Amino acid sequence: MKRELKSFLAGLVFAACLFAIPSAGQAQEGSYYTRFNIWYEKPEKIMSTNYHKGAILPAGTEVEIDKSGKKIKFHDKAAGTKYRIVLVKDFTNLSETEFFDRYFSKESVLKSNEYESFSAMEKENIKNGTIEEGMSKAAVIMAYGYPPTHMTPSTNDKTWTYWKSRFVNYTIQFEGDTLKSIMD
Repeated sequence: MKRELKSFLAGLVFAACLFAIPSAGQAQEGSYYTRFNIWYEKPEKIMSTNYHKGAILPAGTEVEIDKSGKKIKFHDKAAGTKYRIVLVKDFTNLSETEFFDRYFSKESVLKSNEYESFSAMEKENIKNGTIEEGMSKAAVIMAYGYPPTHMTPSTNDKTWTYWKSRFVNYTIQFEGDTLKSIMD
């Protein structure tokens, strides 16, 4: 009887601990801001491959997360437009948590020390969704988003590959932290 009670209590403690610890892919909901410009042709079907065509949801846009996971559903708090970003594992090798954290933050990036340290040229490019030689890696990411990880496994690499569309890509090269060339 004592052994059964101990086993039962141990199981109860284990279950309590299991439910108290959030899982790595636990859903994020609530108010957030976009970390970088997000391109889309159809707001409800944005691929994590980060194709650069169509309209842009600007960096620093306040959004409400409706559902997260392999597909993040959210809406623009000002305009009410509904969006959905789909994690394409073959091209973006990230966990659901890394995927979410890459796109969204609790604080606006436009009010960050990092943004304040950017040059006027970098801020203008972020606003316009463009890049040009002389930009830092951080400013390129805010303006263009992250390149897909299947071609650019690390942002520490000196060459990054972005995609204009499903079949058209282009590379950019850095010298240290500075963008040196854009090759179509």
